[in-house]
Formats: sequence, C-alpha cells, structure tokens
Amino acid sequence: MEMKRFTLVELLVSIAVIALLASLLLPALGNARESSKRMACLNTLKQMALSNEMYADDFSDYYVPIRMKDPVTALVTGWSTNPAFLSGMGWRGPEPPPGSCYVPLRHLCPKASLAAKSLWWWAGTPFYRNFSHGYSTRPFAATYATLNYAGWRRSQVASPSSKILVLDMVDAVGDGTGADPALYRSHPEYYGIGYWGIVAYRHPGNVSNVLFFDGHATGVTAGSLFSSDLYPSAWLTTQP
Repeated sequence: MEMKRFTLVELLVSIAVIALLASLLLPALGNARESSKRMACLNTLKQMALSNEMYADDFSDYYVPIRMKDPVTALVTGWSTNPAFLSGMGWRGPEPPPGSCYVPLRHLCPKASLAAKSLWWWAGTPFYRNFSHGYSTRPFAATYATLNYAGWRRSQVASPSSKILVLDMVDAVGDGTGADPALYRSHPEYYGIGYWGIVAYRHPGNVSNVLFFDGHATGVTAGSLFSSDLYPSAWLTTQP
C-alpha cells in the first residue's frame, strides 16, 4: 500500500496554520508570564506587611526601623535585612552580610533586573542587593544619614490605608522625590549618582506595586503615583 505524502501546497498551508496559531498564543503566554511576575511581587509585599505587623507586636508597637545600628560593631542594618523582619518573612537561612542591604532572592520583585545581577555569596547562600523594593523615608529623609531611630509607632501613622510603606523601587529607601516617571524612563533599573530612590514602574502599563500601612498592596500607575492625589501626601506618614 502506497503511503500518502504531503504535497508542497499542503506543507505550506500547515506551516502557515502553525505560524498563525503561534502568533495568537505567544502574546497570551507573554501576558500570563507578566501577570504571574506582578502577582509574585504583590504577594511579597503582602508578606512584608504581615512581617511589619509582627515586628510591631514584638517591639512595643514600633514598626521595623528603616535602619538600625549594631551597638557592638556599629554596622548599620537596613530594614530589609533586619533579622526580626526577615524571620517574619519566613526566612530561616543565614542572616545577610552585616551592614549590607542584600536580601534572599525570593524577597525580590521578579522584574527587578538590576537586583538579579547584584549577587553576593555569604555563608554559602546567595543574596542579592535590594534594588527591588524601597521603604518610604519621608519625613525621615532629612536625617536618614545621621540618625538611628526606632521607626514609626502604630499610633503615629495617619490614615494607614493611604500612606505608602514599601513600593517597587531601584533602591532600598526613598522619600518620594524619585516618583517622577521621567526618571525611571530615562534610566530604567539603574542606580547611581543622582538616581537614588527612583520609583520603579517596571510592570506593564507603567505600574509600580505599592504596599500601604494597612497591609493592602496594589498596582499604581505612574500618573496616579506622581499626581497631586498621592504626591506628596501618600509619602507623609504622620500627616492626615
């Protein structure tokens, strides 16, 4: 019995159909991948909110400090590497390098490409520089470089549902002056002189994932985050 063979026309038609299906499916797969990364980032922020509340439960209603100086070594520990905060995040590995802003990979936003390149092995464990999420420092910004403080107390935070706690940023801290989307557009995922505290609009639609003091996290567009509706009021933690 003679086997049926594809003609050239049939082969070309088959290839065309496959190409058409691929053109229809690939964008959907890309969108699903982006959506998954955005949700992973939001879930990390929500875990940060839970850890922050647990920290306040254990430390007289004070939230995790933006930085803390070790009384023995004088090394400064940033908020994201605070041992109690990391424990609340579920981290059970070794503590990050002393005096650093390096965090476990799972604490990074999956879209933070600069952080993913900033690898440091410590105690046999990979850590990554926190070019991923930034803590709102305003009005701490003026004294951040010189003071060691306990952080906000629960009762100090005015309107927790509208005050920014942590958000996508190419830095570990920021006071809102880096919320201008033009800064991120000109130097996406960049950290250097003149580009500290830049809000990262790294999700589709120029969106930055934002965690508020009441524990809810959501994506906020550049237009909204830098508008008169949220700037600078949302950064002023203690002001109504």
